[in-house]
Amino acid sequence: MTITLGEALWSAMRRAGVGTQTLSKLTGIPRTAIDNWREGTVRRPRHWRPLVQIARVLSLSGEEVDVLLAAAGYPRVATLALDLPAGHSDRAHLQPWLTTPEPEPPRHQLRAAAADFIGRADALTSLLGALRMADAAAAVPPAPA
Repeated sequence: MTITLGEALWSAMRRAGVGTQTLSKLTGIPRTAIDNWREGTVRRPRHWRPLVQIARVLSLSGEEVDVLLAAAGYPRVATLALDLPAGHSDRAHLQPWLTTPEPEPPRHQLRAAAADFIGRADALTSLLGALRMADAAAAVPPAPA
């Protein structure tokens, strides 16, 4: 089953809890245009840029943006980006969905064991000398009464 632009847009607006008036104010897209898309009066905007503006305001994921674009008959974000020449101003609109987040470092791991103590020769000699002396006098003095 193919989802329409109106269904995709209405679903995204409901999930975000944003109405047409607010969406219009936040994007600068006329309220009547948003209503026409949502109601199905207009099935495809003239350009994909307003849909991406809406997606940014509604904080849609990359998959949700692709669904919205496909419902309007436009290619996916990655395809749109490939079709744009390097440095094109429209790339900025697609950028939030083109960057892949850096993987988070693993959590709750112990640090690696220290390979060796370096620069502790004097401390080691002193400690070994104390142990040898203690070995010679291994008798433990009686506890005071």
